Amino acid sequence: MNRLAFHSVISAMVCLCTMAVHATAQTTIETTITSVSGRSIYLDVGLNQGVIADLRVDILEPGFEQQYALIIDVAGKSCRAELQLEAPIPQTGALVRLVVPTKPEVEQEPATAEPDAPKKQVPEHPPWKSTISRDDPEAPLLAKAKRSSPEERPTEIRGRIFNQIRYTHDGGGDRSNDYTFLRLGARVEVTNPFHLGGRLLFQGDIDHNGFDVVSTDDSDTLGRVERLSYAIGGHEFSPFRGEIGRFYSVYVPEIGLVDGVEGTLIFENNWRLGVGAGSYPPPFEDRDFGKDYGVHIFADYRPKTPGPLAGTLAYQQTWHEGAPDQNLLVARVNAKPTETLSIYGLALVNIYTSSDTVKGSGVELTQGNLNVRYTPDRWKGAAVGYTRTLYPEIDRGDFDLLPEDLLRDGQVDRVYVSAWVRATDELRLTARVNQWSDQSDDGYGGDLGFSWQEVWSETGSLRGNVYFSDGTFTDGVGARLRVGENYDGYDVGVQYDFYQYTNSGMLSGDVTSSRHIIRPEVGWRNGAWRYNFDLSYTFGDAEDSYALRSYIEYRF
Repeated sequence: MNRLAFHSVISAMVCLCTMAVHATAQTTIETTITSVSGRSIYLDVGLNQGVIADLRVDILEPGFEQQYALIIDVAGKSCRAELQLEAPIPQTGALVRLVVPTKPEVEQEPATAEPDAPKKQVPEHPPWKSTISRDDPEAPLLAKAKRSSPEERPTEIRGRIFNQIRYTHDGGGDRSNDYTFLRLGARVEVTNPFHLGGRLLFQGDIDHNGFDVVSTDDSDTLGRVERLSYAIGGHEFSPFRGEIGRFYSVYVPEIGLVDGVEGTLIFENNWRLGVGAGSYPPPFEDRDFGKDYGVHIFADYRPKTPGPLAGTLAYQQTWHEGAPDQNLLVARVNAKPTETLSIYGLALVNIYTSSDTVKGSGVELTQGNLNVRYTPDRWKGAAVGYTRTLYPEIDRGDFDLLPEDLLRDGQVDRVYVSAWVRATDELRLTARVNQWSDQSDDGYGGDLGFSWQEVWSETGSLRGNVYFSDGTFTDGVGARLRVGENYDGYDVGVQYDFYQYTNSGMLSGDVTSSRHIIRPEVGWRNGAWRYNFDLSYTFGDAEDSYALRSYIEYRF
């Protein structure tokens, strides 16, 4: 796509701003990432806070370009979201924001009423518009209702179709480079498609990348099926759950994408036992069929209503081109010993044998995450966390080219502490520090931030933070400020970023540079449609570029 055609598309989409807007009551939730596994992130909010599948999660990682993920699986007090394929991996403990629909408030009786207070009058009910259909007309009116069978229930379809466009021009130094990215995607969920009570899920997209660098230009188009599966059972009254196709395991998403089948027995004591088998596509953009296959078994304890403990224990055995490859144990726990204390833990343990020439026989904690959160009331809270990451010795495509010294000695440990306090109902202050170390170096980082709602009006907001980092090759300090307002349903904002950093280890010695980014943005909804546009301009030492981005979505 040439630049003229691209700008024509952008202009046409911007003209849509004249469409009518239908505002929806919403609530903003800010929390932190409790764990990261592959391209999945885990949050400690769920159905109890109004979170539903397919919601967008904005990741507010200091120093990074704005990125987001989509909610996929939701439990009572936790959920899992998937990052976009091109998005950088955020850190555990990073701040995120969700906008959830607000339920209409229902007027309630006072908790303690005076003994002789007048009783509330019950309004007269209008005449019933339909009759009650019963197989036995002599049965009591309050007899238990008969559940409709899957054959009697209709087929329902819901989902979304979305389009992303990004155009970047880099004119810093002597450069004059152009980059384009277009994505057309869809996520469709069909409930009861064959009148058997199941669910059919499809998720896929088509990407087009193009670049024009110096005297070279090229482009490629890639189609990808991220999910295509049929699941049956798993609801409140079902003793089993089964899924077949391309899917992430609902119970053990840490094993990654599966092309296969999984079956689960559901017991009345909140336990679930399951087994699955299939091949594993490599985690590359094309999601092509891989050379790895295997089996996994698991035991999952998940109360129907949120309780003090939930957890999963799983084992996976894989083969690569017919040879035994990975023996993996997965353990995950969500605990709430008290109303104010929450604990999340995840452990991925590799079991090695004598055929593993680098690691040798033994057991190794390849990935460990621990997050402890203390929230005494709605006004304040704190969290402390620890993560550990090592590189497993396996033959799968994304690990087979790792150098031997990295397999043997590579290790990253990170400890972080965060705290937040609400100075008022509208003003929230946050602080976070972290310290990290690997096989060759160590460093630290942190940020101080605030989020201020209803500043000059009911919809006016300010959000900002200052941050610093000490890394192996780059040290820097930065600041970010965003001003936002809602005008008749249009969310308008302007964000400014400043970052001063020093690159070390270069042939010319240490080099200190600065970067400035100005990003105006606008978003609105029109019925089932959602629109977001932003323009960013980056300037500084040897930097001069601008980018246009759009996101259009239709939900049905």
